[in-house]
Amino acid sequence: MGKCVNEHCDKDPFDSLSVIIWNEDGDACCNQKCYDEAKKQRDHLCGTVMNDDKLFAAYLGVPEEWVKSK
Repeated sequence: MGKCVNEHCDKDPFDSLSVIIWNEDGDACCNQKCYDEAKKQRDHLCGTVMNDDKLFAAYLGVPEEWVKSK
């Protein structure tokens, strides 16, 4: 059993007739709605979280000193 790429969805996307493949590794979304939400989540991670040391450290679960920008 797989899990939808959308972090708010616990469904197996391959149980859906409208599955959308997310990447070449075989990750998938249940439908267009989950695909759109997963894109927003990815954009937030890459555009906001990874550019803020405090948020990135919290995301990784490590002390902020470990990810400080130089």
